[in-house]
This record gives sequence, structure tokens and C-alpha cells, in this order.
Amino acid sequence: MDNTYCDIPREELAELHARGHSARDIAKRLGVSSSTIDNHLLRHGIKSLTITSNYRIDIDEDQLERLYLDGYSTYALAQHFGVSNTLILKRLYARQVPMRTAKDYAKRVVL
Repeated sequence: MDNTYCDIPREELAELHARGHSARDIAKRLGVSSSTIDNHLLRHGIKSLTITSNYRIDIDEDQLERLYLDGYSTYALAQHFGVSNTLILKRLYARQVPMRTAKDYAKRVVL
């Protein structure tokens, strides 16, 4: 990763950030460090997401819960809804959805 300079258009950064992507997610997507994204957010005057702003992102939470309980991973759900994995996890935790463990995945392996 070359972190010396990165010209990220404000519009692209604002859109990704507004859709719930974390600085870390955006950094991975653009091939830079998360501190570079944090600096660009600050430079462009884009406020960091807070828990309250995360809830402004419209996700059908009934569908989210149903899909998760049907076996979809949080990463697949994040891609489906166009948001970050962290946001998916926060929404599932808020709804007190029982989280799967590694043992749950092992049970699904067919021998």
C-alpha cells in the first residue's frame, strides 16, 4: 500500500461513507490505509459515522434477520445490502439475533 498520497474524490468518499462503509472497508476497497481515509474524511469535512447515523441507513431488518438465520454470512449480507459488515453485525446484535459460532459451521460440513 502506498500511503504517501492518495487523491480520493470527495463524492466517492462521501457516498461510500454515507452507505455505512467504515474507514477500514473503504481503505481496503481503494488500496490505502484506514488512516489515509480518516485524513481524507477530515480534510473533506465529512463527519464520522456514529451509532445514531448508522440507524439512518435503511435496511429491512426483518429480511436481514431472516436471511442470517437461513444461513447467509454477515459478509454476504453486507454485500447484499451495500453496507459494511460492521453495520450488519450491529443491527443483528441490536435485534438480539443469536450469533452463529464456529461449531455451527462445522455441523454443516457433509462428510
